[in-house]
Amino acid sequence: MKKNFFVLLIILFSAHGLWAQEHECGMEAHMAELMKDPEFALQWELNQKKFKDAVKKSSFGNSSRRNSMDPIVIPVAVHFPDGDEADRACLEALAQNQIDILNGDFTATNPDSNLWPPASGFYPGVIHGAANIQFCIATSLHPEDTDDDLIEGGPAVTIDYNFGDGNDSDPKWAGYMNFLVKPAGSGILGYSPLGGNMNAGQSVVIAPFAFGSGSGCPGFVPGSGSDGGRTTTHELGHFYNLQHPFSGSCASDDGIADTPNIIDPNYGCPAPGSVPGCEPGEFALTMSYMDYGTDDCLYMFSQGQTDVVDTYVSSILQSQFKPGTIPVCVEVPEYIITNDTVTTCNGLFYDSGGPVDAENPGQYSNNENFTYTICPENAGQSTQLVFTEFATQNFADIMSIYNASDASDPTTLIGEYSGNNSPETVAATLTNTSGCLTIVFESDGFNTNSGWLAFISCINPPAECQTITSQLDSASPAPNSEGIILVCPGDQITLNGSGQFSEPGGGTGAAYQWDIGDGSTISGQSVTFSFDEPGVYIANLNIWDTNTSVFPEGCKSTNEIDQIIWVSTTPEFTATEDTLDPVCFGSTSTITPIVTPVQYINECTPPESDVTFLPDGSGVSYETSIVVDCFDTDLTLTSVNEISSVCLVLEHSYLGDLDIELISPSGQSIFLHAYSSGGSANLGEPWATGQVDGNSANSTPGLGYEYCFVPDDTFPTLAEGIQDGGPWISGDGPGTYNDSYVPAGTYSPVQPMGPLVGSSLNGNWTVRITDNIGADNGYIFAWTLNFDSSILPSSLSFTPEIVSGAWEGDEPTIIEIDGDVITIAPNGEGQFCYTYTVEDNFGCQYSDEICIDVLPELVRNTPDDLFICDPVTSASIFNLSQNEAVVLAPNPNPENFVVTFHNTELDAENDSNNIANLTTYEGFDDEVIYIRFEYLDSDCFEIETFQLNVLDAPDIFPVSDIVLCDDVSNDGVEVFDLELQTTDILGIQLPSDYIVTFHLNDDDADLGVNNLVSPYTNISNPQDIYVRVESVGGAGCYIASKDPVFNLIVSNQAEANTPTDLVLCDETSTGSLEATFDLETQTSTILGTQDPLTFTVTYHVSQMDADSGNSPLISPITGSSQTIYVRVEEAGVPACYATTEFDLIVEGLPNTTTMTPLEVCDDDTDGITSFTLTDKDAEALNGQTGLSVSYHATESDADAGSLSIGPAYTNLLPNTEQVWIRLTDTITDCHNIMPLDLLVNPLPVPESATIAPLCDDDTDGLQTF
Repeated sequence: MKKNFFVLLIILFSAHGLWAQEHECGMEAHMAELMKDPEFALQWELNQKKFKDAVKKSSFGNSSRRNSMDPIVIPVAVHFPDGDEADRACLEALAQNQIDILNGDFTATNPDSNLWPPASGFYPGVIHGAANIQFCIATSLHPEDTDDDLIEGGPAVTIDYNFGDGNDSDPKWAGYMNFLVKPAGSGILGYSPLGGNMNAGQSVVIAPFAFGSGSGCPGFVPGSGSDGGRTTTHELGHFYNLQHPFSGSCASDDGIADTPNIIDPNYGCPAPGSVPGCEPGEFALTMSYMDYGTDDCLYMFSQGQTDVVDTYVSSILQSQFKPGTIPVCVEVPEYIITNDTVTTCNGLFYDSGGPVDAENPGQYSNNENFTYTICPENAGQSTQLVFTEFATQNFADIMSIYNASDASDPTTLIGEYSGNNSPETVAATLTNTSGCLTIVFESDGFNTNSGWLAFISCINPPAECQTITSQLDSASPAPNSEGIILVCPGDQITLNGSGQFSEPGGGTGAAYQWDIGDGSTISGQSVTFSFDEPGVYIANLNIWDTNTSVFPEGCKSTNEIDQIIWVSTTPEFTATEDTLDPVCFGSTSTITPIVTPVQYINECTPPESDVTFLPDGSGVSYETSIVVDCFDTDLTLTSVNEISSVCLVLEHSYLGDLDIELISPSGQSIFLHAYSSGGSANLGEPWATGQVDGNSANSTPGLGYEYCFVPDDTFPTLAEGIQDGGPWISGDGPGTYNDSYVPAGTYSPVQPMGPLVGSSLNGNWTVRITDNIGADNGYIFAWTLNFDSSILPSSLSFTPEIVSGAWEGDEPTIIEIDGDVITIAPNGEGQFCYTYTVEDNFGCQYSDEICIDVLPELVRNTPDDLFICDPVTSASIFNLSQNEAVVLAPNPNPENFVVTFHNTELDAENDSNNIANLTTYEGFDDEVIYIRFEYLDSDCFEIETFQLNVLDAPDIFPVSDIVLCDDVSNDGVEVFDLELQTTDILGIQLPSDYIVTFHLNDDDADLGVNNLVSPYTNISNPQDIYVRVESVGGAGCYIASKDPVFNLIVSNQAEANTPTDLVLCDETSTGSLEATFDLETQTSTILGTQDPLTFTVTYHVSQMDADSGNSPLISPITGSSQTIYVRVEEAGVPACYATTEFDLIVEGLPNTTTMTPLEVCDDDTDGITSFTLTDKDAEALNGQTGLSVSYHATESDADAGSLSIGPAYTNLLPNTEQVWIRLTDTITDCHNIMPLDLLVNPLPVPESATIAPLCDDDTDGLQTF
């Protein structure tokens, strides 16, 4: 067991629990996301601290004490966002089914708890724990604006309600234990916060296939393995601060002493005591609800786990329960109207017919006259009745309710009710000191009805709120002389506030919340915050006291501090026009900054961004409002020009249906558009099926256009602005229809805005659209009301002042600073930025970069001097244009540069007198040409020069062919080093003065194109090579050969195929391993397909001799084993030989021995009998292995290995005969033979013997011989 009885672990919420299993718990991943929210994380840490403090004070393991106390009843709400209202009865039953499972699981009364006793032997010291809690589905005081089908008295089960707008928390359901049944994610059965918070409306999320048990409901059918409702038990355990018993390591655990520590989760249904724990002798508690087994194999919490549950519920959650929800599982007494007075704060109040059941229709009777008084149990309380059913005979059977303990005073009558006019909710008021309600019911003698059902409860009587005045005590930074706080974006602001309370001690326990003006609030008297966006923010302190008799959250302060906070705007940075931009590469420039403060203007009226649907109606009006609260209370509209515009983003399929009105806070109104002008024209691009929408029930939104109305009658009205348009898509398409439309733009209202003058500026400004005719619908997507800036409160707009500025940094390209003016010398191309920092009167510093573009560097090559051959008899013509490509060659963007040619440097500088005839320029020797190289037309340029040269013509000297041997492929292709010919081609000419190039034809040589690159691989054999010799730098001074200057020749390469080795048996009788080999038997194999008449094969004793062709061997040769080297040479091509090698191998002979004769006895006297020759095998082998033995009649047969005899052999010659034995090596096939004599031995011949007779010594005829 673990040593500590209980330790709360603050775990790192990393998804270590994502084991390879189909369905799992998603708590870790869920918590990892939640903890990214700082507010959630802070509240979670506070709850954990509170829980740990409660652990220290509690008596863990003292279950008898806790079980003797009344259980804590937890109000439950179940939500099926994807459910169908038609299945309500089934879903409510499924919800109750799951609650019944939870009550059994948490109190150890589950039906399968009997499985624990036989399993407990494996877990000494572990007790099946029972928590002191009870789950009940709430039935009263359901939250408003949730599920319209919820009824008082009915279970808190929502269906098709968008819980939390798709999130896992819903503030409307704060105070409930929420179960949210929806898809939990791929492979996830459910998830929950670890240590949940009911105040936040958090929920336990359960997958639809893992909720409840049994057959389920449509869309919510429990699946195999998760059909016992234990997923909810598991996830609820997390909500109550229970962790998994596994953590991925023995180094950490769940912090509970009596749950054995394990590394990995357990799936399926392991047998008790079958999975070892981390500690020797301990086993995984596989049946714990907090493990991963299938539902039918999970049936218990340990006592330590239920201790955690009890402590967390009592210390953290119990105070968060929403009061008065009256769970159905709490006993509710029934009260039936009579003439009586009762004292109660809990019950069901019925008419005289009582509750409806199979035998009782539950109707009251005729001629009833009852007076029934209900009083609260405690002084200071008020009785409250909530009627969920009411039906009497209209105007005949009447209920009267009095705010008193009797019906004697008619002034205490609250109301009279009959028919379906239900009292709904009534309660005793503050003036009724008894807190009682008196009900008088009278029925006539004709007809009855079903009567009523009301829920009885007690509430604290309504009380007057004290006066609470909030105030700002201090602020940092402090407000300026005008009471405005000036800050920079991101700067921290601290506000300290307090309240003045009209009642002594009225501030005790008060709650403080700052509304900081950006839509967010911060709790506390002292708050610190910042704004990232420039603007005007108005901060107010709201205070609530602890008096919840009027408002659930307490009475609230009513004044406003209206502390204005200005957050500085970022100025705009530019440079003066005299700043040189762009700058030529390598040049200098000056920069003079201009910093312009940016004015902030508060438009005062936030746009209404909620979408308003305009369904098809007939005389039905739809409204959307903007709240204006930035003006002084008494300010009114004094001129229509104080309204800049009213802009609506809307679409509608029939303009002629509509009235569009603007209504001021004072109720004054004008028509922006009036019915019925406009006909079928579209506003925006609506979803419609034609000019008259034939499917107005379809609420698919279209595309809104913005229409702005201004107090200026020079613009058209909407009807006057109609244009022909279309075709428009009909419905979802693809069909279309034609109709007119009103384009987006500025329009005059159909009625002047004058009637709005005099209206209050503050309050609700409303757009009302009335649909006057059936068919067609539309949407208002947003609208804005814009006032002229001249009437906006000055405190809501500001313009910062720049008080100082300076250049920042030690930028090496700044070569001079003169006040705000800097001189720069950029050291490269591209953009160079310089930081200028200013400070405004808010104390805010802003820096921006003023950037100067430096044009690209004039990357270029030096132009080449041009050379031509001296034409002698005519002018020297040069092609100057070739130097343009030379100059531009290294430039990465040559298209951005301009190259012009000039005769003088001055012309080049002034970009004048460009040389026009570049390709046919008539020049002279040593003439200088000037090139202007410029970036576009930027006037950033450089000047380069080159010289014209007239040269003498070169010559070509004869050379011999280049001959190479082919490789083994003999494909006639080889690689030639052409440069070997250069020196001989130039002859006496200096190589430094000429360029030699090689070509495949005379045209290429003449044009100087398609130069062959050396080394060069020939493409024919032989290959003709043409030569061009050109003066260095002088493309025009060259000589090109008309005929080939030399050939490339590839000689055939001989091929030497490697033969197999020659193997012979030893030909000596001495065992010296020598044999005579006929080398010529290898020749045909070595030559292969080569002609033996053309190719010669010679044999040598070394590779050196083979390579040189020296000392060829004469076949045959006699010798021992050795390597023979072969040379193959084609006649006339001795250099293109090939070599190979093979081995001569002499194998040894088997050893023979002198055999002893094989002797047998004659079976008769003819000297002929049968011999078993193999009887001599062992003697013949004489211990040798790897040999075969055969027998032959003659020596020649034995030597040839033919006509073997035996093993049974009958001799042919009587008495003695010689046969031959052959021993053959089974690997080399070498053999040796030896004779064997066969001897037939004659049988012995017996001789006759004579025995002397003896006398009988006793007449019995017997005697010893």
